[in-house]
Amino acid sequence: MSEVFVDATEQAAYRRTCNFNLNHVLQDLQCLLLQPARAAMMEFVYTLFVELSLLAYVSRAADVSASCTIEANSGVAPVKGTIHLKQPAEGGQTTIHVYLTGFNSSYPAGTKHGFHVHNNNGIGNSCNDAGPHYNPFNVVHGAPTDSVRHVGDLGNVAVGSDGIVDVTITDNIVSLVGNLSVVNRTIVVHELEDDLGKGNSSVSNSTGNAGKRYGCCIITVTANSASTPTFETLFMQLFALISYYVMA
Repeated sequence: MSEVFVDATEQAAYRRTCNFNLNHVLQDLQCLLLQPARAAMMEFVYTLFVELSLLAYVSRAADVSASCTIEANSGVAPVKGTIHLKQPAEGGQTTIHVYLTGFNSSYPAGTKHGFHVHNNNGIGNSCNDAGPHYNPFNVVHGAPTDSVRHVGDLGNVAVGSDGIVDVTITDNIVSLVGNLSVVNRTIVVHELEDDLGKGNSSVSNSTGNAGKRYGCCIITVTANSASTPTFETLFMQLFALISYYVMA
């Protein structure tokens, strides 16, 4: 810990009144703040640490995390894997990481499968208990980028050359917070490519003609992952608090 003095006289007076000891940090901090240094210098130190403390506090804004695990043969295929979702607690863009295996090995790389959030909390009856797409505004089916779409419309996921889906989706409509949260609803991966409401099928505007339900799982919150404050963060906050009371 550095010592700041205006002149030698102040330094001597300070050393008579304050005995620095790492085992008595709070006492040492108070002594440092009470030393007869220039008021402007103390005001600068106080302002700096208050701002750092506030910055550290803001940086602790939580992310809400959720996950969803598809078990093999939950639908009509042995598709299985895990889906992780994350969103800032105050709302905003949701990130969805999808990792799935068990697709038909005869399908060429790049084969797409419809991927949606469905309305119900249910995976029984080969995923039919999941109900229709999550569509609280009662609008037509569309692509994730369309201005008019179901909340649950997440388009397609593509199978890689290794037969695995390993993709990350970002979406501004699907949310883990608020009145339109998808938590406790069901994700379904489908047999066919979602035509995004642009096909000629009679069900294009409702399901994207994505076919049978290969697998499904219910979205559950796994964490409200506010970061644990570090020692440095707590130290800065404590320093700012002491500064406030000493200088008041």
